[in-house]
Amino acid sequence: MSRALALMFCIAWIPLTGCAVPHQPYRASSENKPWGYAQAPVRPDCYEVGYVGHKNFTPNDTHYYATLRAAELVLQAGKPAFEILLTRDTLGQRNIYYPPTYDTITTTDAYGNIISTTTVETSPGYTITTDYPMTTILIRLLDSPRANSLNAAALSAGAIKSGIPLDPKTLARLGPAS
Repeated sequence: MSRALALMFCIAWIPLTGCAVPHQPYRASSENKPWGYAQAPVRPDCYEVGYVGHKNFTPNDTHYYATLRAAELVLQAGKPAFEILLTRDTLGQRNIYYPPTYDTITTTDAYGNIISTTTVETSPGYTITTDYPMTTILIRLLDSPRANSLNAAALSAGAIKSGIPLDPKTLARLGPAS
């Protein structure tokens, strides 16, 4: 198959896949992009970690990404393990308002002189409501693993094997074996 033919096949395949650009779900949230993770220290050894998912996410997705972010925080703090003290899964709603659109119609005479100008609403305004899952976990950092604790390095290594890009500070803690 020639290179040009292969490229045409790929371009033709994009509409069938439903997404032209790969979506990277694991990332920090921001004011402009609310989907992603955030964390806040509660005490020196406890953090609240949250993940807000996109409308296509499941609660399992947001729980996984919140737990993964917790593992990163634990490794960055130089600890090997953590335990989840509390989990809260909720469903949020986001309303997006699309304003009406208008067209201007101008009527002219045979000589091009404007006779009248009218503005017409071509599309009414509307609101779309989308649901999205959110997970918040309260974690305690541990100096050594316990019976029901989670291994931060193992969780992070699994994410790397799945192709999830982690924070460079986490990768530095994992070392070259990751």
